[in-house]
Amino acid sequence: MRKEQRLTSRDVAKELGISLATVSRIETIGLGLHRDALVELLTLYKVPRQKKVGLLQMLERLNEPGLVDRSDLQSNENAANWIGLEQDATRILSYQTTLVPGLLQTFPYAKAVIEGFGPRLTEEEVADRTNDRIARQGLFRRRRPLQFEVVLHEAVLRELVGGPDVMHSQLVHLLEVSQNPGIDLRVLPFGRGAHPGLGGKFVIMEYRDLPSIVLLENKVADLYLEEKADIAAYRLSWQDIRALALGPEDSAMLIKQVARTLWPAEKGRGSDHLAEEQL
Repeated sequence: MRKEQRLTSRDVAKELGISLATVSRIETIGLGLHRDALVELLTLYKVPRQKKVGLLQMLERLNEPGLVDRSDLQSNENAANWIGLEQDATRILSYQTTLVPGLLQTFPYAKAVIEGFGPRLTEEEVADRTNDRIARQGLFRRRRPLQFEVVLHEAVLRELVGGPDVMHSQLVHLLEVSQNPGIDLRVLPFGRGAHPGLGGKFVIMEYRDLPSIVLLENKVADLYLEEKADIAAYRLSWQDIRALALGPEDSAMLIKQVARTLWPAEKGRGSDHLAEEQL
């Protein structure tokens, strides 16, 4: 609507007396969009009365429990793209406790996760969501590639998602992508005792011109934190977790060791004789 009126974000910020960051936040993830702000925006954008009323009703419904079907809150594979968070990030810090993050998944691994984790889907829906997830990896092929730092708990390596063959291929893929200069991949091994990562997985997204955001995911919805105190707390957790993790070389060695245990003997080589080229 803003573009239809040939207005820039800076025009809107000046007209409404708000910051440019607030305009960007409203347009990317909807935060800060209160009723008064929406009314002012719709008036500025010369939205017809009927459409204006409908949008205001939608905003009111968002705050009324029970009016949104919980099935609508199931994990959406394209969510990070369409709300602009992942696409616009310059650096992402990701701590994962159970699964390889979507940006580093192979197609068979992603398909197994989607089939096993979410609601029951048709084959076509599974294929569509899997393709959407893999397409997100194009972020590493941009002119300015995404900088991605990830710490995987060792449990991620040992959970046989999709079975031994799928998991072996996934681990090999991790070794390959870890050679990408924009990807820093580390493993937090078992035996580190109590640490901040026991609180669960989280993602910190950083932007060039906007404040950072923390993403907390669960089965039915995602939670985004943007308060400075919250960001600071998760940054400290990230620093502690990363300090406890193995370095890149030792992490790669551990991934190789786990991969060797998954190589089926009937394929011609036992796990003790797995050639480096097969990793």
